[in-house]
Amino acid sequence: MFSITEFSDNVKLIRDPIYGFIEIPEEILPVIDHKLVQRLRWISQLPLEQLVYPSAQHSRFEHSIGTMYLAMQTAIALLRDEISRERIKCAFERDNDIKSSLDDHEVNKLFVFISGICGLLHDLGHAPFSHTLEDAVFYTYKNIYYNHEETTFIIAKEVLKNFRCLNGLIAKITLTVLNKKLKDISPLKRIIRSMIDDVIDVDKGDYLLRDSYHCGVIYGLYDKDRLWRNVRVTSDWRVGVTEKGAIEAWNLRLARYKMYKNVYKHHVRNITDALLIDILSRYFDGIGEEEIREVFPVPLEHNPDLDENDILKFLFWTENDILRKLSDYRGDAVPVSLESFMKRSLPKRFLTISLEKFGIPDKDKDIVLSIKKIFKELQENYNLGIFFLIYKDHIPPIFSNDVQRDLRIVLDRENELSVAEYLNFSIQDDDLDKYSVPELKLEIFAEQNTSEDLKTTIVQKLKKIL
Repeated sequence: MFSITEFSDNVKLIRDPIYGFIEIPEEILPVIDHKLVQRLRWISQLPLEQLVYPSAQHSRFEHSIGTMYLAMQTAIALLRDEISRERIKCAFERDNDIKSSLDDHEVNKLFVFISGICGLLHDLGHAPFSHTLEDAVFYTYKNIYYNHEETTFIIAKEVLKNFRCLNGLIAKITLTVLNKKLKDISPLKRIIRSMIDDVIDVDKGDYLLRDSYHCGVIYGLYDKDRLWRNVRVTSDWRVGVTEKGAIEAWNLRLARYKMYKNVYKHHVRNITDALLIDILSRYFDGIGEEEIREVFPVPLEHNPDLDENDILKFLFWTENDILRKLSDYRGDAVPVSLESFMKRSLPKRFLTISLEKFGIPDKDKDIVLSIKKIFKELQENYNLGIFFLIYKDHIPPIFSNDVQRDLRIVLDRENELSVAEYLNFSIQDDDLDKYSVPELKLEIFAEQNTSEDLKTTIVQKLKKIL
């Protein structure tokens, strides 16, 4: 990989199982050392996958460090590509936030550092139990809203408020990139946002390799050097690849699909998801508004500037904090279910239903709560544990718009092709429309030896409400 010493007189080396050594510019160390970034050490990268793959004990902190490093490596690769370098220079000239004239070295350093810090901070807002806690708000009758990307922006403002490197330009541009509510952003910010979150991006680039390593599987492997050395800025200010990177760009999408099928949506992971969501939603249903504010320390509806009390609460908002709150709660049999969860005494797969057959293509709270009511009645009538999970399945990437249309191979200044066209597996639009929408699934789990007759009852009840 490329050396960061070209852009910083002093670098710190950190050992890493994926990259060997990670070089960190001295200028970025104050951001890494901020207590709200250090909090990520206590947030699991795969909090429920470890119940399937016991060695998956790594944190979001190491993923964030890895994403930072890969973002800087990708930024350097773009600067070394002639077409990309011209487009980046043009993007700088068109950016209204950059008032003063910068020489080429300052432009390059700014681009590399902003990319790195965006990568470092991209996961700041993740909740304990990550997507599971975020998803649980759909399953509660309480009006709760949580979005980790919006929280990331709020926390990043606090982290960067005193960061003055390169006259404060890094902080200003980074916050614009991380503010996903802003859609109409400058070409420069579009390039960097694409690097962090797009069809191929350094977030996926790191977590696929890192999660594979810690789970002890090979599903997420791809040639990182081949891919990230051969990136190129597209004509619409996103990150694509050169011809040399085409196959590895496809491999990244395929690796992501394999990881979702075999790790992130492993059937036992889905069971733990359903059980924990059931526990959390019953807990939310049973507590008051003040207690909910303690569970979700950042009130997103007000887009706040955080005070010291908010910061302190968020700092200690970890999986252990949530488990302690659940264990102290005495309502609606939550402690009993929590004990089963902690002992990994899990229900079994019972029934999977395609909700699209009922004319429901997307999940919304009303649908979830209607289904929840059915299963609550069944639990009471049959005196057994029944749990459910609604999620979008992952389609094979060959059928996805990402691969067929959005992931671009930049041949030269004038010509671009989708990766599907370039690798000769493009699908006609009419055919693609049949397969490119992921299926919405209802997966149901029940105690061992639950009567098979219950499946017919469930389908009949669903037909009445859907």
